[in-house]
Amino acid sequence: MRTAIDVFTNTIGSAWWYRQTLVITVCALVSRAAEPNYVKTTTYASGKDCSYCRSNGPVTTVTHTDGLGRTLQSQTLAEGVSEAMVTVEEYDDAGRPFKRSRLFAHASDGSYITDGMAKANSALGDPAYSKTDYSDDPLSRPIKSAAPGASFIGHEVEIWYFGTVTSPSTGHTWLTEKGFVKESKLGDLSSTTDFGLSSPSHYLTITKDPNGAYTQEMADAFGRTVATWASPADGEEIIAEYEYDLAGNLLKEIPPGGELGPTTYVYNTLGQLVRKKGPDAEGVIYSYNKAGLLENVYNGKLTEEAKRLAEQEDLLGAYGWLVYHYDNHNRQVLTEVRFEKHPRDVERVDEYHRKVRTIYDNSHDAEPFIKNSAFTVSKLNALSNTRGRIAVQIAYGEECECQNEADEGECTQKVIEAFSYDNKGRVVTKMVSIPRRDLQWFFYTYDYEGKLVSRNYKYESNKDMILTIYKYDDFGRLEEIHQDGVTRVSYTYNNRGQLSEKSFYEPEEFAGPAYTVAYKYHTQRDWLTEITSTEDFTAKFKEKLYYEDAPKGTNWARYDGNITATLMQQKTASGTEQWPYLHYKYDNTSRLTNVTHEQYGSHSMRLRYGSTYDYKKDGRFDIKQDGTDQSHWGQYRYLDDIRVDQSGKQSSRLSGIDGVYPEGTWLYDANGNMTVDKAKNMVVTYDWRDLPVMFSFYDNIVGATYYEVLANIENNTMTRLSHVKMLYDAGGNRVMKQAFKN
Repeated sequence: MRTAIDVFTNTIGSAWWYRQTLVITVCALVSRAAEPNYVKTTTYASGKDCSYCRSNGPVTTVTHTDGLGRTLQSQTLAEGVSEAMVTVEEYDDAGRPFKRSRLFAHASDGSYITDGMAKANSALGDPAYSKTDYSDDPLSRPIKSAAPGASFIGHEVEIWYFGTVTSPSTGHTWLTEKGFVKESKLGDLSSTTDFGLSSPSHYLTITKDPNGAYTQEMADAFGRTVATWASPADGEEIIAEYEYDLAGNLLKEIPPGGELGPTTYVYNTLGQLVRKKGPDAEGVIYSYNKAGLLENVYNGKLTEEAKRLAEQEDLLGAYGWLVYHYDNHNRQVLTEVRFEKHPRDVERVDEYHRKVRTIYDNSHDAEPFIKNSAFTVSKLNALSNTRGRIAVQIAYGEECECQNEADEGECTQKVIEAFSYDNKGRVVTKMVSIPRRDLQWFFYTYDYEGKLVSRNYKYESNKDMILTIYKYDDFGRLEEIHQDGVTRVSYTYNNRGQLSEKSFYEPEEFAGPAYTVAYKYHTQRDWLTEITSTEDFTAKFKEKLYYEDAPKGTNWARYDGNITATLMQQKTASGTEQWPYLHYKYDNTSRLTNVTHEQYGSHSMRLRYGSTYDYKKDGRFDIKQDGTDQSHWGQYRYLDDIRVDQSGKQSSRLSGIDGVYPEGTWLYDANGNMTVDKAKNMVVTYDWRDLPVMFSFYDNIVGATYYEVLANIENNTMTRLSHVKMLYDAGGNRVMKQAFKN
C-alpha cells in the first residue's frame, strides 16, 4: 500500500531537474480532523539567474491541512524576515468553511501557529475574519456572510431560498404576478416563511446586501437564471428576463423597463453560436470549420461596406465578411477581410484584404513579407527556440490592400514583431518594425521565479541602449525600477503586503526622491483611505476617502466598498489651495445618483462639482446634471433599435441631449461604433477590429446618417481641417499616432 508521502517522494525523485525552481515536502503528522495533519512546503529557489536578480534567500509558502485535506493555515515566509504573512481558516462541526481571517503578519518559522484566529484578531482587531453561516437542511446552503471589522457587524449579507411559480394566484399575499416576493414583504422574510405553494416550479434566491438592499434571482428546474429583480428605490422594480433552448443555451436577454430592445442568440446543432442580434448593431453571423474553429464572421459594418462597394462599382451585389485561416495544428495563421463581388457581365470576383499573419515554428517563413520593413533575412535568422511558438506576427494597416503574398511584401503600412525564446518558453528578444522607423530591439531577462528583472531597449541605428532593471524585495514584490543606472521609482510595503509608498526620482537627483506618494488603508477592510504626495515648491496633493464612516451621516454610509465622500487638498504651483469636498450617494442597485460639493471648514471655493444622475430601468442615463454649471442639461435621447422587427424599442446609442445637443448629434455605424460627433465636427474611422484608426475634423458635418456623411466627404461637400491616424500591432496595441493639419 502506497502512502501519500510515498507518492510525493517518488514524484520529486523522478523530476530531480525541477528542484532548482520548486521543492515540495510533505510530512505526515497526526491523523485527526480539525488538527494539523499534513504540511506542504513550497520553496522558490534562491540564487541568481542573471546579473540583475536579487541575491536574497528563497520565498517559502507553508500550508497546514487537516486529515480531510482542508487548509487550516497558509504562511508565506521570506529569508531574513521574521514575520510571515498568515491566513487562518476554521470549519464548523459539519466540516464547512466557517471563518477565514484577513492576511496578517506574525512571527513564525513556518510551524503551525496555535490559536491562529485569536492572533489574527489581536493583530487586526476583532473580528478580523469573514464568517459564513449555513442552513441546517441537507443542502447546507450559505444563509449569512459577515465581513471583517467591528464597524460592519449588523451589515451582513443574508440569503433566503424558496420555491416559487411564475404565475401565482391573483392577490397572493407574498408574491407578485411574476413570482417574486413583493417589496413590502421582503423585510418579513425568515427561514420559516411559507408561500403556501403546493407545486413550486422555480427556485427563488433572495439576497440582502450589506446596505440592506434586496435582489432576487429566479431559476428554472435546471438551475438556469430566467429572471432577476432589483429595486433602485422604493416602489420601483427592475426585472430582467432570460430565455433558453432545450439544450440550455441562452436564446434571449430581455432588458428591464421594456424600452431597450432585447438581444437574441441562435445556435447550431453542436451548440455553437451562429447568430447574435442586439439593439445597437446589425446582426452578426458566425460559421465554423470541421474542427469547430471559428472560420467566418459576417457583421453589419462589412455588409454596409460591401453595399457601398457595389454602388461605386455598379455591381449586381457584393458581400463582405471576416475569414480566419488555421494550420494543420489548428493554430490561427491568417485573418483577412473578404469581399465577394458580383459584376453584371462577368463571373463572381473575390477580393481579399489580409489583416494579420502569424508565423509559427520557422522564422524563415516570414521572408516573403519583410520587404519594405526594417527587417532583414539575417534578423530572422537570429531568432531562436521558436519551435511550437509564435516566431513572427504581422499586422497590415488599413491603407494596405493585400490580396496575396506579393502584396503583403509590398505593403508599407505594416507592423512586424519577431520573437526569440529561452528554454522555458519566455520571450527573451523581441524585434519590432514600425513604418518609417528604425528596427526596435527589446531584450528581457528573468529570475528563477519567472519575474522580469531587466528590459533592454534600443533602436537599430542608435548604439545606446535604455536599460531598465526591476528589483524585488524578500517576498518577491516589485521594490525598485532603475533606468540607465539611476533609480526612477521605488516601492515600499507595510507588514501586510500593501503598497504604502511610491517614490519617484529625477535622473539628475541623487540625494533622494523628487516626490513620494503615500497610501493608507481601512484598518478593517483594506480599502484605500488616503493618498498623499509630498509637498514641494510646485505642488501638493492629498485625498481622503470615506466608506461606512460617511461624514454626512449614516444615511450616506456604504458597507460594500462604494466611496461615500472624498476630501482633496490641492496646491498649485502659484500657491493657490483648493479643498474639494465631495459626497456621493447611490441607489439600491449601487448606481451613483448624487454628488454633493460642500464647503470644507474655512476653505472657500466655488461649489461647482455637484451632480445628479437619473437612470432608466435598463441602466441607461435618463437625465444627467454633470456639475453645478450644467443645470440646463436635459433628458438623454437614444436612437431606435437598429432592427426593423423591433418597432418601438430603443438602443443604447445616444443621439442627443435635450437643451444641449439636438437629436442626431452622434451617429453610428452598423457595428454600433460612434462614428460622427457633430458637437466636435469629428468623424471616426474604425478598422476591421472596431479599433479607431483615424479621427478627422471638418469645418462642418453634413448628413443625417453616418453613410450620408461618408458620401458627402467623398463629394467634397465637407472640408477636412486636420486628422489623427493610428496604427496597431497584431494584438491590437497602438504603436503609432500621427497628427496632420489637413
